[in-house]
Amino acid sequence: MNNLDCKIEVSKLDLTQLIESGLYIFETSMSDTEIGNHINNLYDVSYETEELVVYKGQPAIEALAISLLHRYQSPELNRLKDCLLTGNRVHAGTMLNEIFFSIFSQMSIKPKSVLHIKNACAFAIFDNDELELLYKVLEQFPRTFAIICIASLSEVDGIKAYNISNRIHFVKLQNNKNQQMNINLHKVHISYKHHEDYKVTITSICKGLELESIDYTIDEDIPYKVDIKAYEREIGAADRIIVVIIPEYFQSIQCMFELTEIFKNGELKSRLFPIVDLGAIKRNGDGLKEVKDYWRSEIEKKQEQLSSSVGHMEYLLYELGQINSFMKILDDVWLYLTEINTGDFKELTTDNAKKLIAELLKSPVKNPVIKDNEVNQNITEPSERRTIIQYGEKSKYTEQNFGIITIN
Repeated sequence: MNNLDCKIEVSKLDLTQLIESGLYIFETSMSDTEIGNHINNLYDVSYETEELVVYKGQPAIEALAISLLHRYQSPELNRLKDCLLTGNRVHAGTMLNEIFFSIFSQMSIKPKSVLHIKNACAFAIFDNDELELLYKVLEQFPRTFAIICIASLSEVDGIKAYNISNRIHFVKLQNNKNQQMNINLHKVHISYKHHEDYKVTITSICKGLELESIDYTIDEDIPYKVDIKAYEREIGAADRIIVVIIPEYFQSIQCMFELTEIFKNGELKSRLFPIVDLGAIKRNGDGLKEVKDYWRSEIEKKQEQLSSSVGHMEYLLYELGQINSFMKILDDVWLYLTEINTGDFKELTTDNAKKLIAELLKSPVKNPVIKDNEVNQNITEPSERRTIIQYGEKSKYTEQNFGIITIN
């Protein structure tokens, strides 16, 4: 199972049926604690956690070994520890192999064993040689030992973009709890970049919607302590979205994430209402190159930060994952902007956006308003299946294609 993508429900995560020892990344929105609580309740599984902190200039594999040596001790391990800290670096690999084999043997007090590395950026701080060393040690514990980390979807994208290893198995955990926020898809959603010069534009659009009694939502409406990323995903899935595209929109991770979600959900002709003012950016190949060059430079900056950072790097991986995701759909965004008549910016937004609102009213609402006394309003998906319209290669829109693992 090399670099296999699969998905299972967390309630069916039974590590007693572990089919292969190895390094696993669980893609999930759950916390380390929630995953740990679930594994701890599994019968015949030995479970240990390790909070890994790597200091500048220290190899990650040695940081893990030394951290574990504080808990697992023996005369032989103490000798190996002293040799590792003071000995010849040429033999470090051999010593590490012996250290991990001895520690994993001590951990294996039940039929299956799990070492959960918390806040470790899902193995991104290990280089491929270090991952290979761990993998070779785990091969000596066939079907019995797993080292795991958890990561969000964006972090997984960042890991795959920054540090690809065929020794890592990716498993998507689906939590059957409803974790999405209570926002109705029938509302008109407005995606825009805050900018002082366009404040009047946004106000005009909102006023026009109010005059026609059209229910809408804007980021200023997000309730206190609500998950902003969940709100941005709701924008992407909404039936009608007004997107105000200005040059700064293409330099915002948050805006580009929203645009990515919109394109992933398809049906752009009926759902998307673009208002475009690209300024000096040309609406041709040169303009696309300008946007791509900006994000390539951002990727280089963040990769440099990753290579020189101390300690945890979750947020850097998160940002890299975000950039990697929308870079995949940039060509399709640009194709859309060059092939669709987006009208005149001023004409669409003057007089309380009268012309824009008229076009909006022609579009049918797929998700009717649901009253509180009729049904629970925790809407997590469109009320009907949408056909996703893709421009260009399919791989530009589809995320990882996951196989299904059924564990009894």
